[in-house]
Amino acid sequence: MHNDFADWYKVSALTIDRDTLQLRWEGVEAVLAEINSETILELVKMVYKWPLKPSEHIEKFRQYFKTVDVAFQSAGNDKEVQVLAGCVLALLCVDEGYDCPEASLAILTASACGILRQDTGIDLLAMAKHRTLLDGANARKRPVIKDLAIQPMKKQFDTALAALSAAPEIATVIETFKVFSSSINTLSNSIQTEFKQRIAELIKTVAIQDEELQSLWWVIGHRSREWDERFADVDSRSRPLLLGYEYYKITSDLVEPPSMKAILSRVEIDGTKVTIPAAVNSCGADKLAKIAVDGISPIIYPVLNAVARAIETGDDPDSWIPVWSKVSGIAVDCEFSSLDLAIQFYRELQLNYLMPA
Repeated sequence: MHNDFADWYKVSALTIDRDTLQLRWEGVEAVLAEINSETILELVKMVYKWPLKPSEHIEKFRQYFKTVDVAFQSAGNDKEVQVLAGCVLALLCVDEGYDCPEASLAILTASACGILRQDTGIDLLAMAKHRTLLDGANARKRPVIKDLAIQPMKKQFDTALAALSAAPEIATVIETFKVFSSSINTLSNSIQTEFKQRIAELIKTVAIQDEELQSLWWVIGHRSREWDERFADVDSRSRPLLLGYEYYKITSDLVEPPSMKAILSRVEIDGTKVTIPAAVNSCGADKLAKIAVDGISPIIYPVLNAVARAIETGDDPDSWIPVWSKVSGIAVDCEFSSLDLAIQFYRELQLNYLMPA
């Protein structure tokens, strides 16, 4: 059991006995044993959307706990279900044994730059920020250069020669070839394995260097290649989306760069305040069509959902805003730092990229 599990879970009940705590932990372990990207997004929706609405995903989640504890309620315990969903997400963030970058990204995007909060009593936002930063740094570590492993075979040669010298017969020759065949196969497999590992390390290093170089030229050039405009000429309201999208295109092969905030602050995204509707509507229909993604949740992807709704309404640029505000939970007039909004949009695009087709 994780050391912090009892503290995370206690929000769901006034008193917790040791046996119940152990059963809930076994349920959490059962969820984690079968975790996938779709389940992760549903768990994030559970912790950010209250009250919970009955769904097949919630019932499936309950079943993990009913399987290990027949006394687990089938209804009337929504707060406990929400807290348990938060516990699973917390473990995906704090335990480096789980390689699920979509968990921390989805928590960050659902928070909409931290303005939307969940009430599990677990500081998921801080956990997600730390894990995203850690994953980004680890993904960009250059491999340590080391010598190739030496695979000596002198001992096998000496043993074989001694055997042949002692009994220079056909049977001895055949047996010697059998021994050498096994040794050579082992040697060949070892060389191939190490070679593949070194090539993978080299490819990763090249990807890191290419990302860094492309980011550097992008900043130095003071010009958007994606939109064929100088940074300063891109409408200041649309820069968080259009330039956030362009930076995502440069870096999408790796998880979020730790230097992202510094890079984006150098492309005329100066932190001025802007609402999401203003940022979306200032892009123009053609550019919105290029950055749009279909079929996305307003809870997990509030900005991408706004883009999709703006495209749907076409010639009536403001009609989508009230409905979007209601389903996303973000006030129409809520202002964001343009830098924070660029990062939010980048993360939504990156999360969508990580999700299986």
